[in-house]
Amino acid sequence: EELSRQPIHRLIVDEAHAIGHAQTKVVRKVCAIGARNVWLLSGTPLSTSADDLSSGARILGHVSHGLNLFPWKHDLYGKLKVGPARCVDTELVAKLKKVMIRHTKTMRIGGAIALALPEADARTVWLTMTPLERRLYDR
Repeated sequence: EELSRQPIHRLIVDEAHAIGHAQTKVVRKVCAIGARNVWLLSGTPLSTSADDLSSGARILGHVSHGLNLFPWKHDLYGKLKVGPARCVDTELVAKLKKVMIRHTKTMRIGGAIALALPEADARTVWLTMTPLERRLYDR
């Protein structure tokens, strides 16, 4: 509620694949924030169902502004019942390309690897616990 009263320029939702379907409390609360710009990030493919797209579309405002998934969803489900399990709707793909950016590990941008990450800096540091810390830890 406090956030809904503050002007938010950009809201970044990480792990967006875990939001759930379009009618969940999380989706309603994110929509209620009323951010001017919303980015949904995920390194995990949307694999549960086509309904995963509906959540993102609702948060981004595309349910009513350009990316209306409902006619597509019903049409695709009809095709799946009578045809091959994998079909591509070119109209849907064209709509999604307007609102999605997809990077793969092999993709290059300006000659550089798009998803290049620095080497991990990991080390183990052993600490001696106080007697109280040890008792709490062992619980």
